[in-house]
Amino acid sequence: MNTRTALEALAQTANVISAAESVTAALQALRDGTTEDQWDQLCDNELLDALIAACMDLEDELED
Repeated sequence: MNTRTALEALAQTANVISAAESVTAALQALRDGTTEDQWDQLCDNELLDALIAACMDLEDELED
């Protein structure tokens, strides 16, 4: 791998991390902005529950 390719890969990695941080910030805002009943209603929808679970997995990975 040459230097240019390595720098491009590093820049892409930084962009992915930045996007992941935006997702987890949006998840936290959703948590903060909903009541427990509203949160339960969101999680009752199978598609939203899967999305929320994936976001939570991403959040866990970023915290490690």
